[in-house]
Amino acid sequence: MNIQTSSHRTELELLLLCARLTVDPRSEARLKLLLRTDLDWDFFTVAANHHRVLPLVTRTLERVQPDGVPDATRQLLRNALYANARRNLRLTNELLQIIDLLRAENISCIPYKGPVLAAQIYGDISLRQFGDLDVIVPAKDVTKARTLLTARGYRCTKESEKDITLRRDEAEIELELHWGVTDVRNPLDPLQVPSELVWTDLRQFSLAGRLLLTQSYEKLLLIQCIHGTKHRWEKLGWLCDVAEIVRSQPSLNWHSVIELGTSLGAKKALFVGVALCDDLLGATPPSAIVRTMLKEPSLPSLRDQVERWLFCERPIPPGEHEQFFVRLQERPADRIRVAYKHAKRGLALNSHDTESFRGSGFLAWTMYPRRIIRLVREYGITPFTRFLGGLFQS
Repeated sequence: MNIQTSSHRTELELLLLCARLTVDPRSEARLKLLLRTDLDWDFFTVAANHHRVLPLVTRTLERVQPDGVPDATRQLLRNALYANARRNLRLTNELLQIIDLLRAENISCIPYKGPVLAAQIYGDISLRQFGDLDVIVPAKDVTKARTLLTARGYRCTKESEKDITLRRDEAEIELELHWGVTDVRNPLDPLQVPSELVWTDLRQFSLAGRLLLTQSYEKLLLIQCIHGTKHRWEKLGWLCDVAEIVRSQPSLNWHSVIELGTSLGAKKALFVGVALCDDLLGATPPSAIVRTMLKEPSLPSLRDQVERWLFCERPIPPGEHEQFFVRLQERPADRIRVAYKHAKRGLALNSHDTESFRGSGFLAWTMYPRRIIRLVREYGITPFTRFLGGLFQS
């Protein structure tokens, strides 16, 4: 666990021990010891909320040693827990009504993340923090589904190659209508999940008396690891989701997960997510899987890189994120593809470049080398060498 460079390492260690459904005896003893130290509770509560683990943290503290928390902090945590539960119930009710609306028009749908993930993994929709709703529909039904949702009071706020973001202002609810979970044209989606894959190996799950379609735990584990990797595991809550799948599913078909991850070029992303959960949250996979993961030479450095980012108190150095995404790729062609996308994005002209250009039209091409020179002046050559190094590192 690499939090020693943080000025709040005690609070962060406590956060990691609390952000789980079950606490083993050794972790509980350490947790109680930390509660006897002089803690910055303001930092702790802000961090718990930022990382979307406040409900889990509150539940653990209440169960293990409630009198170890100052009264004011304890009341604040309780109030936040109740507020999150009320919001989640309201969002769940809206989700079920949307599913009924789509089903009435013979539109197949898969609730994605949000309340269903909370119920599947934690057994309680109040124990996960989420801000919006996500529903996947077949690409052929997107227009029809959008029309139905518009009639319900939703308006479009953003469109991408994989989803539409809709907002219902009166209820302050945001909904993402997906027909895919990754965007092939977006450099921030370095791993691709074919849209047809989400419609295979589906299971039924009961939520509030409704039978809903959901992913198998094997596919759910992989998709959550891909999602977390795409966002550089910025939120501890996403790791908690993966950790609880690992912890609660002893019969998980790991061979199937690894095989699917390999076919998608996402095996490293899977291993990084699972390794982080083992190191930070004590969710250890079966010993055979640990041995398989140890055969991946780049895993320790990729895991450590994410741990440095997770609780970093300074801006991430330029080029590190891009290097990370390039190194995640397992196939040379994918490394080149991702590197090209990031290079194209990084060298794209912005208003500063165009407004400072004073030459004639046929010299417009010179804005690109001028941009490179400006970036080198601002950041040095380290980001460029770091990025290019990612192409050749394992």
